[in-house]
Amino acid sequence: MSAASLTHSLRVGKTMKYMKLGTRSEIFFSDSDSTRSVCSEMLATDVKIQVDGTNFLLHKFPLVSKCSYLKTILSHPPVTVEKAPMEECTVVKLSQFPGGASTFELCAKFCYGVTITISPINIVAVRSAAQYLQMSDDFDKGNLAGKLDSFLNSCILRRLKDSIVVLQSTRKLQESSDEIGITRTCLEAISKIILSDPSNPSSGKWWGDTISELGIDHFEKLMNILSSARKFPSKVIGDVIITYTRRWLHKTPQSSSSSSSSLQDKNRQVLAKIAVLIPPGRDSVPISFLLRLLKASNRLNSSMATKIDLTRRAGLQLGEAEVTDLLIPSVSTETTDTTLIYDVDLVMMMVEEFLLSHLEIREPITRVANIIDNYLIEVAKDANLPIIKFVNLVEAIPNYARLNHDNLYHAIDIFLKEHRQLGKSDRKKLCRVLDCKKLSMEACMHAAQNEMLPLRVVVQVLFFEQVRAAESGFPSDDVVVAAGIDEETGDAGWTDVAETLKMKLEDEENEVDHSNGILRRSSSERFKALCAIPTKHKRMISRLWSLD
Repeated sequence: MSAASLTHSLRVGKTMKYMKLGTRSEIFFSDSDSTRSVCSEMLATDVKIQVDGTNFLLHKFPLVSKCSYLKTILSHPPVTVEKAPMEECTVVKLSQFPGGASTFELCAKFCYGVTITISPINIVAVRSAAQYLQMSDDFDKGNLAGKLDSFLNSCILRRLKDSIVVLQSTRKLQESSDEIGITRTCLEAISKIILSDPSNPSSGKWWGDTISELGIDHFEKLMNILSSARKFPSKVIGDVIITYTRRWLHKTPQSSSSSSSSLQDKNRQVLAKIAVLIPPGRDSVPISFLLRLLKASNRLNSSMATKIDLTRRAGLQLGEAEVTDLLIPSVSTETTDTTLIYDVDLVMMMVEEFLLSHLEIREPITRVANIIDNYLIEVAKDANLPIIKFVNLVEAIPNYARLNHDNLYHAIDIFLKEHRQLGKSDRKKLCRVLDCKKLSMEACMHAAQNEMLPLRVVVQVLFFEQVRAAESGFPSDDVVVAAGIDEETGDAGWTDVAETLKMKLEDEENEVDHSNGILRRSSSERFKALCAIPTKHKRMISRLWSLD
């Protein structure tokens, strides 16, 4: 970090803790863009330190009095030390120096006693450099490493925001930070501050926003520490995870560029770790959040393990879902004419998980049945959705859970219209899940005139509407024409009616439009075919069905 950047950061963060070391005024100056020298009228410089293309013309004595590493290599020069031709100085190349040339200059100034400023922004780089140069108290009492450790532990790590800044800066110097122990120390300090806060533990707002600035690796480690402490309710941990996700999980641009691919890889990593961090239980995060993660996992082509974990968690809360949240786009590596619009398999897995956890509780299952039927209305519009996926999802809901079949009928009607190529057997398979007894009057009237339905289903609709009309005492002429046969006709009359219906159904099975295999009859013809249906007595209707 440049001196200008450091000054700017300190000016912005007025409350940020800092420490000044040294009392001498500035003596470093630039000879050129790549050379820094020390102003000295008495002694000529006798060592050149090269760091990342910058040359530092310095004196050996101040350096070797503080830096054990430089003393060693200047006393016993390795291959990185050479005598410059025509010059009376030794050249030392410091490769892979932590923090680069700007950080080395701070260390050099400390050796000369020049005033330097240490803050949460640069302390990790300077401490790593001090480790590199071996500027310990064992070598010289009151050395740089010891002063930095004291400032870090007694001042910086007592404040949450300063600790976060330090922890963030360890990402660029991860190896040296881990070796010194700064990363671990910061995580422990941050968790201690959060856990010892006297405010209401039912809210994580004040610290959740602050720690959301961390990278995913540090966030993961910190959340594991906080979760294992068991001081906060799972919902508080969940809220913090949601805050973090909103900040870091970005939508990947539709581009094949390397930057887009890199962002996708980063998002995939973030999502996988977030999924693992979510506390167990149904109340930690809302299902809408889980489904957003699931949509992102499809878009990012996340691992199957991540998808399954999120799907099962969402399944436990399926009764709280909105249909729009369940419309998870299906992602394929190659878009073709057969690509599905929505991923029905994930919703099927949610239903199975929900049923396993709610076997003995009827009310939530009834609510889920209504949600799934409305979901079926949406996915039925996908012309590429296979009938087997549609039927399997319908049949996954127990019969007792659907108190009304109007929405299911609506979904079937849409599916038939979008899949006109279905043969007779497939249409029968599709409609076998429909319970005509649970259709409203409006749905019955629509079904009675629906040319896409098998005639057998229309017959069932009309029969059960007759039963309903007979039980309620209301006429049913709005749905079917009376047969003209009353109870006095006897069993012989009913047998004739049954035979007539059997003949009509057989006619329906043979009457097919050869162009696409779909039944073609007008509404009036269908009503005429049903002219022999009786209007009274549920018992006789039941006997009629037993003859079929």
